[in-house]
Amino acid sequence: QIKNDDTSRELGSCIMIDVENQDKQKQSLIQNNEAESIADKSSSQDKTLPLLIVAWYASSVVCTNTSKSLKLPGTTLAFCQMLISTICATLGIMLFRLDGVGKPKCWPAKKAAPLTILLSFIFCAGFVTLNASLGLMHVSSVMTVRAAEPVATWLLGLLLLPNEKTSMNAVFCLIPIVLGAGLSAVAPGSNMTTSGFCLVMLCNVCFSLRTIVTKLLKSWNQDVDNYSLFLQLCILGSVWQGIILVTTGVESLKQIVNIPILLVNGLTFYLYLQLSWVVMSRVGAVTHSVCNSLRRPVICAAGWFVFGGMTSEGVAGALIATAGTLLYAREKRRT
Repeated sequence: QIKNDDTSRELGSCIMIDVENQDKQKQSLIQNNEAESIADKSSSQDKTLPLLIVAWYASSVVCTNTSKSLKLPGTTLAFCQMLISTICATLGIMLFRLDGVGKPKCWPAKKAAPLTILLSFIFCAGFVTLNASLGLMHVSSVMTVRAAEPVATWLLGLLLLPNEKTSMNAVFCLIPIVLGAGLSAVAPGSNMTTSGFCLVMLCNVCFSLRTIVTKLLKSWNQDVDNYSLFLQLCILGSVWQGIILVTTGVESLKQIVNIPILLVNGLTFYLYLQLSWVVMSRVGAVTHSVCNSLRRPVICAAGWFVFGGMTSEGVAGALIATAGTLLYAREKRRT
């Protein structure tokens, strides 16, 4: 009887060990399959990333050059861009489920509404000033001065984000940005104007504020996704611009004579901003900043090809400012 009991115990123990081994093998197989699935997805994303960046650059080039060629007032053009982007963003969420659920969130949550409304005003002001400056100066001149945005971000960060530290090396990297923008401004044939320069600098302040307010908004309301936030900004932006148009008079809408180019401009406006979000979700913040910095020389070259008028001094200024932006991004990564 004792022998039978011992044999039964040993047999039961062996069966339990065998079952445990089978469970471990199954779990290991599941983990391997999940790892392979993640690796395949990551590999697929890596293959599409260059195409996304090319599409981002291309849509940005088309949007910038058509914005200048339309010769519309900044507010009128911004209204059309926001309106078209609202339609595109809504369709993008509904058809492609960009937000993950396919249900557009047209209005922010109650706790996020005040900051979202403020952000939409800043968002609109940035593009109104950018469009107005493109009407006054050459594309390359505007984009070179736009490269000074990190300077505005640093100064505003000192006032609004005292806890965010910037190393002295990063601050020194702002010097070539300022020198490059200055060289481009004084270059012969740059058609730089005082009003145009001030508008671009105001545009830099707006986009720097956009970055800071977006950080605050996401720290308070982590539920909002980038696609829904962009849709909300476009909707509110359309309202802001509509109010301005009604207040100042809608006669400027009569200046719209080239509807096909306007539609292309609005579509590429949506694409380059939305693709920027998509690329940002695939790469780190610093890598995205570098890609965004390299985008401006591409726009400068395209503007020179389409409209001409870029001098060797202007090219040098653009390259120096771009190099400074890249160095600044690298130093910010270290800190």
